[in-house]
Amino acid sequence: MRGFDRSAADDAERAVAPVVGVGLLIAIVVTLAAVTLFMLGGLTDGTESAPQTALDLQSQDDGPGHELVHQGGDNLDEQEGRIVVRGVADPDVVESGTLSADSAVTVYPVEEEVEIVWVADESDESHVLDTFEADPIPATPDEGCEWVESETSGGTGDLTVDGITVACDVDTSGDVDVIGGGSVVGDVEGEELDFDDGAVYGDVNAAQDVDLTDANVTGVVDADGDVTLDTGSSIDGAVAGDEVDLDASTAGGPVDADSDLDLTNASVDGPVDAGGDVTLDTDSSVSGGIAGDEIDLTTSTVDGEIEADSSLDLSDTDVGGPVDADSDVTIDTGSAVGGAVAGNALTVTGSEIDGAVDATSSVDLGSSRVSGGVEADSDVTFSNATVGGDVDTAGDATVDTGSSIDGDLSGGEVGVSGSTIAGTVEGGDVEIQSAADVDGAVAGTGDVGIDGSTVSDHAYVDGDFDCDSSTVHGDDCGDYSSQEYSDY
Repeated sequence: MRGFDRSAADDAERAVAPVVGVGLLIAIVVTLAAVTLFMLGGLTDGTESAPQTALDLQSQDDGPGHELVHQGGDNLDEQEGRIVVRGVADPDVVESGTLSADSAVTVYPVEEEVEIVWVADESDESHVLDTFEADPIPATPDEGCEWVESETSGGTGDLTVDGITVACDVDTSGDVDVIGGGSVVGDVEGEELDFDDGAVYGDVNAAQDVDLTDANVTGVVDADGDVTLDTGSSIDGAVAGDEVDLDASTAGGPVDADSDLDLTNASVDGPVDAGGDVTLDTDSSVSGGIAGDEIDLTTSTVDGEIEADSSLDLSDTDVGGPVDADSDVTIDTGSAVGGAVAGNALTVTGSEIDGAVDATSSVDLGSSRVSGGVEADSDVTFSNATVGGDVDTAGDATVDTGSSIDGDLSGGEVGVSGSTIAGTVEGGDVEIQSAADVDGAVAGTGDVGIDGSTVSDHAYVDGDFDCDSSTVHGDDCGDYSSQEYSDY
């Protein structure tokens, strides 16, 4: 009996233990759930919601600026809280406007890592939306936008940046001076702008003049007045102004002048377009074309074409494309043109033209080479010149002193002396003399004279024919009879 009672007690204990364990587990789970729900509810009630957005940071080709690009998601100005861009010159750059899908804002990194951070309005909570690597600008900011706002009296007064670096866009109706090694990390917009031993890491826009002396701008320069660069100054982007003058300076983009444009020992990495005259001198270079009124180039290089509304003068200058002028064209002293030349009266001396020549008036070639043909509405004169095609003029043609034409020659009165013509010669009165060589026929509606020369084909004459010490169609003068011009 005593053994039986002991076994029954053990069974009762085993039956109660699982029930108690399950109850305790349920109690723990319920307690944890309540605590978790309380915590989540508290956080939800007191926490602002960070924006959900996709961003990208893209470097710019024309300077140290980067584009912070919104690629989709929430607009960054429509959420509670604010956006801080850490590691850039102006951390509050997004606060000044809306950043929505497919839009961008320019930032200037001052650190190698840029963070876009959302910060709650009423708490210390923050959330990093994205992080990017960047190339920082070569300057450490000393002042920011608050300083600019104060110095310009809210964007209405003058600003002088002397020996310090200002990290902010400058927009004022007054003048801006950047001097003494000072720099602005951002865009600059003002009345008259003067940069002397200074730098702007951004674009420049002036209501009047812009003057740079030993200064650098990484963006574009646009002025309603004149733009002057001097003493080793450089602009990485395009330049636009009324009169533009570059002396010992460079422009990394196209240059557009409403009036005159002058380059002296300067270079432009792009085309040049001026409403007035264009002057290049002293080893200046333009990587694109040039368009202007009167164009005068000396000891310079132009990679593209040239269009002049008036006259064009080239001296010891290389042009990579064709040349077209509404007035006279003068090419001399070792110049070279990599295309056709067109103008009114053309004078080419000691130079080369890799193309044809078309003149509405006269053409004068001296010690020069033209790879194509020549067309003129007035007289043509060749002296020790080479022409790679036909020559056709409505005026007279004079070819002498070792010249050669690799084609036909036709004109009014035609004279060939000591030169070679690869085709026929045709004109009114025609004179072939002084060891000239014509590899074709000679035809004249007037008189024809051949003296001490060779004509491989017949002489077709409508007037008098005079032959002396020459060979025509393989016969000496005494054995040769000219042909009727009507048979030509």
